[in-house]
Parts: sequence; C-alpha cells; structure tokens
Amino acid sequence: MKILATTCPSEEHLYPMVPTLWALQNAGHEVLLAAPARFARASAMTGLPATGVASDLEPARPTAPGQDATIGDLAKHVIDRFVPVAEHVAARMVRLAEVWQPDLVMCSDWEYAGPIAAAAIGAPTVLHGRGMLPHPAIKSMVDEALRPLHQEWGLPEGAPDHWKIIDNCPQSLQWTTPPGNTIASRYVTFHSAAELPPWVFDDIEVPRVLVTLSSDVPAGDRDAVLRRILEALHRMDIEIVIAAKEPPDLDRLGRLPRRTRVTHGLPLSHLVPTCAAVIHDGHAGSVMACATMGVPQLGLPQVSGQFQHIDRIEEVGAGVSLHPEQATVSTIGRATQMLLGELGQRAVARRLQVENAGQPRLDEVVQVLERAFATQPRPSLGAGLPQQHATRKQTPLDVPTARISRPRRSVAAAPAGRQPADRVNGAPAAGTVA
Repeated sequence: MKILATTCPSEEHLYPMVPTLWALQNAGHEVLLAAPARFARASAMTGLPATGVASDLEPARPTAPGQDATIGDLAKHVIDRFVPVAEHVAARMVRLAEVWQPDLVMCSDWEYAGPIAAAAIGAPTVLHGRGMLPHPAIKSMVDEALRPLHQEWGLPEGAPDHWKIIDNCPQSLQWTTPPGNTIASRYVTFHSAAELPPWVFDDIEVPRVLVTLSSDVPAGDRDAVLRRILEALHRMDIEIVIAAKEPPDLDRLGRLPRRTRVTHGLPLSHLVPTCAAVIHDGHAGSVMACATMGVPQLGLPQVSGQFQHIDRIEEVGAGVSLHPEQATVSTIGRATQMLLGELGQRAVARRLQVENAGQPRLDEVVQVLERAFATQPRPSLGAGLPQQHATRKQTPLDVPTARISRPRRSVAAAPAGRQPADRVNGAPAAGTVA
C-alpha cells in the first residue's frame, strides 16, 4: 500500500503516529508524510520521507483556554488554530494526493486537509490516536466551522467518516468507549534523535525525579512554574533531572538543589523508566509516556487539554493533578513525597504499563490494516469529488500559497449559551476529556 500521512504542525500530534508509520514502512509499504512546510523539517527528522505544503503559512497561536474552559472554549481553540491551517493547505494537499495516488490517508486528530484530499481521490482515511480520544462534542463544533471549506470542495455533508481509528490508549485509561471501527494498539513513545549520556544507565543512589515542561506553556510562565517546583524539591534527598526540549536559561532558575542535572532533548522512552516519579505540565506525550512505563506522575496543567489529560490520570489513581491555584510550593512538595512513598499510585501506574504491553504490537496493527484493506471494498466514498471539481484548475505543488489561500473566515465555535455541565476544567464533568 501507499500511505499518505498528514499531520497538523505539532509534535504532540505527529510523534504518536510515527512508530505506526515506521511499522508500515518496515512491512514493505510506501509512506509519505505531508505537513505545512514550516513543520516539514520536524517531520523529516523522524526518518520518514516528508514533504511540505503551504510554505508561506504563519502558524496561528491563539490564546489557549485555561482551567475554567468549557468544551466550547476548547473547540474554539481547535477552530482558531487548526481550521485556518486546513484552509491554507487543502488545495495543495488535494493536488499531492492526485499526483501521488495513495491507497489510504492516515491523519492525526485536528488535521482536516488530509480527509479532504482522501475524498478527492476516493481513498479511505485512518485516524491515528495520541492517547485519550477527544471529546465528540468538539468534532461536531469543528465540523460546523469546516462547512464552508467542505462545500467549496463539493462535500456538502462534510468529509466522510474515518474508515478506521487506531486507538493507542490503555482501555482503563481511555475515558470513553471507542467506536466499532477502532483498531486497538499499544502506545509506543517516539522521540527525535538524541544521544543518551552514560549516567542515565548508572546505578541510582537516591530516587530520581524527572521534571519536564512542554513548549505549550509560554516561556515566562514555564520559568515561574519550574522555579516553584525546584523550591518544593529543594530539601528532598532525591536526584532531580530537568529535561527540556531546548536548553533552559539557568540564570532564571536561581540556585539549584543539589543532585540536579539540567538536560535537553533526551528521549523520555529511556529516561522515564529510570525515575521514581515525573513532574510535568500535562502534555499528552508526557502523560502517555509515564502511564505506559509504569511511573507515577504529578501534573501541573497550564493550558488547553492538559487539564483533562492529567485529571484523568488522577481519576484512575496513577498520579496527582494540581491546577494553578492549587500548585503552591508546599502542595507540590507534599504531592511529590506522596508519589515517592505511596504504593497505591505506583501500583496503578504499573497496571497501566502491563495493560499497554498487552495491547497488539504495531506489526500486528499493520496486519489488521492489511487484512481489512485486502478483504473489504473501499468504504463508500464514491469515485472522488463531484464532477465539477474534476475540471478545477490544478494547483502546482511549488506555487506560493498566497495565490491559493482565501481570507480567514470567522466561524462561531459553539452554540450560544454555555451549559454549566459542559465545564471540563476546574470541575470536570464525567467523560469530558479533550
């Protein structure tokens, strides 16, 4: 098979899909990654063939919703950030699909140009998960915002439903029952290329605590949170490893506790298993790495879906969630000591690890896809887009996107009047995980 993989410009969305794409390529299938050109280099760093689209696209960075966000707020965040990306790259993505002719399109969630391209050539789509599935109410609101784009491409009923969904979340951690077209998969952590220092594998004299904060949090806020964490850990007899994507500014951190290592770019896949506990900001990659490696975690969520990710971890008993107004020096210290001494959270974390290891291997997931594709006709997607688009002027792949993009539309994100029951941060409603 030829698989076109499409992703929005976010490592949080791309990286969970990469091990599956490698499994497909290792099984002899042809894989091509397509992403907005500013993210194409990060895509190519995965070692897979990658191509860029929309080279002049300036990614939008709307203010992310905080802890009091409703589902409508989260949907608006997705709409404001990712619908404009789809509007800019749809024409180029369709043209790429027409030229390369993939057998199926695999996309990350919140990437909306890939399904349009799949519909253009009559190919099925596979949605690849990144842990806990988004709330279905978000999809309905985003679909409404995408209506003008779908209508422009001759899809008045929207893009066809996904043929398959790869669910890589342990069942007891998943907040909702996955749909019937789901393929279960174990979660495999991916990290960009990095050299592991020898000390990672040395014997540890005291418990090791990993502190890692994602780039989703603004730099100033990230430094403030990190300083508070270090102050909370200052008097503990532990080894602290600060791991960041980029080298942190040590001058802003002040006096570091003893036995503190400051690193950047280290793979969580080999670092997390050496730790007794992990402190992070609720980033989906950090949450899933800890959950599937049997390590209890303390989450200090700051923005967007981070609250739902770590709140779910606390709900199942594998860690602790402290929202901004709760995360003081003393509460961070007490929560860390509890994770280091309490066996309950560690036992649940180990259970999630065993549960993930019992999920189908990636080569088995590939075999399921192969059998389904070979033994069943393609989903009823028709023969591509309606006839009026067969004569649509083709967009050369190297034309500046300023010539094909349209002015950004303003689309309401949620129905008027929020319902208190929709609140998903601060006071989570049942089954409201973004």
